Amino acid sequence: MVMNSIQLRKKRQKEKEKIVQ
Repeated sequence: MVMNSIQLRKKRQKEKEKIVQ
């Protein structure tokens, strides 16, 4: 279940990078 948190964080970071670009 901890992986879920990491995946969520990675997904959010990817979305943030998309917005920054």
